[in-house]
Amino acid sequence: MTGHEVLPRRAAVIVFLAFAFAYFLSALVRAVTATLAPTLAQEFALSSSDLGLLAGGFFLGFAATQLPLGTWLDRHGPRKVALGFLGVAVAGSLVFSVATGFSGLLAGRMLCGAGVSACLMAPLTGYRRWLEPTAQMRANSWMLMTGSLGMVASTLPVQWALPVVGWRPLFWGLAALIALSMVVIALWVPAWAAPLRGAAHEGRAPSPGGGAAGVAAGYSEVWRHPYFQRLVPLGFFVYGGMVAMQTLWAGPWMQRVAGYTALESATGLFWINVSMLCTFWTWGMVTPWLLRKGLDANRLMTAGLPLCLLVLLGIILAGPQAGGVPGRCFVCHAPSCRCRSPQWPWRFPRSWRGGRCPRTTSSSLRACLWCSGALAWRWMRLRPPGWIRCPHFRAPWRCTWPATLAPMRGSCWGGGAIMHCKPPHHEDLPTERPASARRPRANDGALPCGAQVMTMSSTSILIIAHAPLAHALRECALHVFADCGDSVAALDVQPNQPPEESLAQARILLDRLGPDSTLVLTDVFGATPCNVAQRLVDGVRSRLVTGVNLPMLLRAVSYRAEPLDSVVTRAVVGGTQGVMQVAISAPQNQNRRTVHDQDSHDHQQ
Repeated sequence: MTGHEVLPRRAAVIVFLAFAFAYFLSALVRAVTATLAPTLAQEFALSSSDLGLLAGGFFLGFAATQLPLGTWLDRHGPRKVALGFLGVAVAGSLVFSVATGFSGLLAGRMLCGAGVSACLMAPLTGYRRWLEPTAQMRANSWMLMTGSLGMVASTLPVQWALPVVGWRPLFWGLAALIALSMVVIALWVPAWAAPLRGAAHEGRAPSPGGGAAGVAAGYSEVWRHPYFQRLVPLGFFVYGGMVAMQTLWAGPWMQRVAGYTALESATGLFWINVSMLCTFWTWGMVTPWLLRKGLDANRLMTAGLPLCLLVLLGIILAGPQAGGVPGRCFVCHAPSCRCRSPQWPWRFPRSWRGGRCPRTTSSSLRACLWCSGALAWRWMRLRPPGWIRCPHFRAPWRCTWPATLAPMRGSCWGGGAIMHCKPPHHEDLPTERPASARRPRANDGALPCGAQVMTMSSTSILIIAHAPLAHALRECALHVFADCGDSVAALDVQPNQPPEESLAQARILLDRLGPDSTLVLTDVFGATPCNVAQRLVDGVRSRLVTGVNLPMLLRAVSYRAEPLDSVVTRAVVGGTQGVMQVAISAPQNQNRRTVHDQDSHDHQQ
């Protein structure tokens, strides 16, 4: 089995379970120190500032690997990368279990953070090849659900196990389970075929991507992308703030502000994590249905983030009265921005989607978590006597609320709305080949099966037809207009493919093409592709023309820079006038007969 094909259902389930087991252990290792904090503080005489730095050390090790990890995922694939990093996690767990002081604990936590840093993004990178687009959002949510299950296991179950086995054997067991997950991944996860065949084959100069300078140069293009600049602040403050609350701040808040005991705090964390588990399970169940109804991740995020802000404001205002219930409400609304992660790499060129885009966002999120731990350590070092019980403990949330509001205003409600963010012109992007020579191939990146996209200029064109007509027409258009910068997409409707699945794939392509006007071309009026296109077109920013042929498509591409109405008129005229009977003169006919007779004679011989 190669890494390029969509997996059968049974194989996809096995691959998901293999990675989900590893991510469950990753979340358990990440959150277990919140439950162990009183035990560690007593045994090693750790202060609150030491505990804050210990929690942040995990995320420091995690964030340090994110940028090179993206390149390694593109180059070596999820299986090899996950196995290598999980080996580091095994070593980190063993180092933590034998630590005799704070430095040993910190080193173990940093190794654990680096070791589990591929447990989520490695499978998500693979899912973009191995799963259909509608299944990717479900798999993303359910992966996060297994992480929440790991955090649930790190609360009351760990609290109950501590008096029985102790915390050191607990980490020995974690190391053994991580090693077991490595065996499962090695046996069941398919091999990875390189997505790019090399610089020379792609028709471009060799890239220095193998070194640090090449990695920085590649990621700088992602950092400068306007869509990335709008999205990252939301992930940094909203989702990063939610994970920071869950792993760093919720326990101290309940104990030192709300007055909870250690057991009550562990119980509160337990129900917060159960709420997150249920939230991600629900997202996984409903997102394919919402996607078929046209409610993509951008719209869901735009609707959910204001509710998240209201809950956070309520926590700030409630102060000591805010216990576990507001925290559960907050973690139920914050994941609305996380459901965007399977789709947002489709905004970028194919070579960016596997590792660079997701890892750049993930590094920003982990940087937020490390900053939270470092901030806790710094503030607790400088606090006056009694500071931890005074209202100033609410300062982190007071800073998070306006910091979240600013990017939401600019990205969700302002003129640069994320859900209406247009991909840049082709000259703004680093191309693997010159635009005039590029030949996109079928099933590039994470696009739907039978779908292809090239960069957009003005009016975009979407071809929906019976397989393999749409793809063939697009290839012909690219043969004639190889230097065009407009967006031309093709969706081949496969035999016996459910219309709802075709509609979901078409909506993904339409979202990828951007908010500008779109001409949808289909083959036979009344057939399944036409019915799908009719449900897709709104009649304002998109128009539908049936009976597509090559003259119609070439005429539409020729006048793509004109307004949509003009492009529609020219396409219809080109399609009708391009069908004619061509008169053949007698001499030409005689020549053709001579050639035909000669061919027949050669064939008989």
